[in-house]
Amino acid sequence: MSLQTTMTERLLTWLDVERLLKRRTALWTRLPVGVLGVDCFADGMEIRYVSEASYVEDWLGIVFGHAYDVGRQSIQLCIADTSYPVELIQDAAPLVPTVAQAYPLWRDVTYLLDEELESPADDATRPQLDERGTIPEAWGTAPDLVSFHSFKGGVGRTTALMTYVAACMQEPSDSPKKILVVDADLEAPGVSFWLDEVNRPTVSFVQFLEAMHYPPTGLDVTLNFFADELRKTSLSVAGMQRELFFLPAALDLAEIQDMPVVPEHLARNLPNPWQLSDRLHGLGQRLGADAVFIDLRAGLSELASPILFDPRVDHFFISTVAPQSVQGMAEVLRGLHAFNRRLPAAQKDNARPTIVLSLLTKELREGVHYEQAIEILSKAYPTDDALTSSVQWLEAEFLSTLMSISCVREALDVLPQSSRLFTSATEWANALYARPQTREVGSPSSTLTSRQKLASALHNVCRAAEFAESLSSDSILATEPLLNLGKHYSKELPNLLMIGAKGAGKTFTYRQLVGMRSWQGFLKKLGFDVDSTEDAAIFPVLWSCNIEDKPAGEIKVAQIEALGLIQGNKYDLLSGTELSRQIKAALNTTTSWDDFWDGLMAKQMGVATGRLNDLNQALASQSRRVIFVFDGIEDAFADATDTHAIEAIQALLRLPNRVRELDDRHIGAMVF
Repeated sequence: MSLQTTMTERLLTWLDVERLLKRRTALWTRLPVGVLGVDCFADGMEIRYVSEASYVEDWLGIVFGHAYDVGRQSIQLCIADTSYPVELIQDAAPLVPTVAQAYPLWRDVTYLLDEELESPADDATRPQLDERGTIPEAWGTAPDLVSFHSFKGGVGRTTALMTYVAACMQEPSDSPKKILVVDADLEAPGVSFWLDEVNRPTVSFVQFLEAMHYPPTGLDVTLNFFADELRKTSLSVAGMQRELFFLPAALDLAEIQDMPVVPEHLARNLPNPWQLSDRLHGLGQRLGADAVFIDLRAGLSELASPILFDPRVDHFFISTVAPQSVQGMAEVLRGLHAFNRRLPAAQKDNARPTIVLSLLTKELREGVHYEQAIEILSKAYPTDDALTSSVQWLEAEFLSTLMSISCVREALDVLPQSSRLFTSATEWANALYARPQTREVGSPSSTLTSRQKLASALHNVCRAAEFAESLSSDSILATEPLLNLGKHYSKELPNLLMIGAKGAGKTFTYRQLVGMRSWQGFLKKLGFDVDSTEDAAIFPVLWSCNIEDKPAGEIKVAQIEALGLIQGNKYDLLSGTELSRQIKAALNTTTSWDDFWDGLMAKQMGVATGRLNDLNQALASQSRRVIFVFDGIEDAFADATDTHAIEAIQALLRLPNRVRELDDRHIGAMVF
């Protein structure tokens, strides 16, 4: 039975008529000479032509066979012999080749798969493919885009992706490592559920798609916004030198149940159907990422196709050796090959996919399905060069320890156990971070330090920083909470409570902050790039009784420097003794503690009214910013069960909220 006979017997609705025409014309790119265009509607078909009508009718007879009724100019559908009318419209316009374009979508690529389309066009048809959108423009700069796709779910796709991420994080070179992971599985998110609350961003891939399709402002501003939000919740693997950014599929599952914008919308853009890849590349650039890893939706889904068919992306396909997984993956590879065969030779070679046979055991590797999988998948993506492998092959063994990973940090710890795949991932990461190595001639050991010297230096640092009150060390360990503090408040003034048990490092951090006397200086000490950071002076309002307050001490130096920004009078500053006296006096009287804390800040800055809003306006009028910091609450209020003490502490804990309510805020507050 021929293809034509089979398909004409399945003409049930007008959509089947349109599908057959798309297949026979290779998605409208091989129309017969004289036919300008074909439009199918629910109530009939319109064909625009400039040649003889008989030529068009002959062509319809070839395509539809006996299903086309010349006399009635209609196509017979199988359900109740319904007629689908065909209207021929002669156009007097000159013959201009119809422009057609195959978008990177399955619904288009499926019509490029027939073997008969491999042969040159005969005299009756002509290729009319518009190549302008077929070959995307190369990026030429970092980051690399890497996708992981599978036909079936549950085959280890997300695990394989995170194995490569783990290899990048463990790559031994000294260069910084920054990776962006995008959970683009918009039906069954995977990586998104591995994120802890502290690393869960306030933006999602769904929102990213919507903002790219309907940008509320300029593209650069929109991309910068997403980059800034992702920086706030990045996961630091080893300080700021190894950093992971995550863009989850959605902030909650309800978000993916109502998606007005999906990847297909960005792909159906005639000037640039590769918008989604370009925008993700732009986001990675703004984050300084070395690579962007994209976890795609499984199956023949348009949620994945705009990335899947981009030849600039390094594609990894994950499949088990189970026949249903192999057959589905073979269809994916046939579609990819049909789309890539029009690429230039060099780009076609670079677009070769990598296939990972996953969940392998010794028994499966020795079984018949293993060899069958390799044969079927190899044929699905053939090569013109017999000496060159059509695809790159990798393997991942089955390990029960990888079946119950609960978070990203656990994934980074246990995935290196997958020795086969992790070895391949390590080679890939080494190539990504390959840099020319330079060494000073004649002094190969000049940078080496003995382990004893390193241990001694570490001991000295730890001894100097053992007690926060002594603080004879200028060093600070950039722990993850401190790094998260810097990430969240690199673009705005910090305004928060710093909470921790006794001995957790609150006073130590307070003194480091006061000692730097500026927010930029503190962030720089933690390892941040402060070029684009809003700066602010640090003004200590309350401090531990173990910190001596003297004219040239750290407290007064920081206060005077902050006061100098607005030409304030240093004689308005309170000594530690006077501060304690005022707090004790307030405890013995009925007072508004909100007003007390406001006045304590404002009056020392020279604002006589003592109101928080007036203090903010005074700073704003001179374009100055100040962060007020409080520590030693347990010293100021020794009896925390006293009613007035409770009210005082509660008012202080409310301070960040009240500061947040200020218009054009030039004040920050940090309460330790």
